[in-house]
Amino acid sequence: SRSQDYTDCWSYKEIIALGEPVISFILEEMRKEENRYRFWFEALFSLTGYDATPREDRGNIEKMTNYWLKWGVEQGHIK
Repeated sequence: SRSQDYTDCWSYKEIIALGEPVISFILEEMRKEENRYRFWFEALFSLTGYDATPREDRGNIEKMTNYWLKWGVEQGHIK
């Protein structure tokens, strides 16, 4: 799949290797509509071990983004 192409990429792996400090950056990027890519969700899951999206909304990029942004605010990663 296309998202797997990203997650197998060395630059994606380097982003994940940055750990928790990169979570705020990813969430801020997701606020920009042009940066709502499926691989950000996978990156957040890899970094947090948490999936903010209910099963019934997986695949809906808009809803997934909103769940993660809400989670980011609740966890203090973004304002």
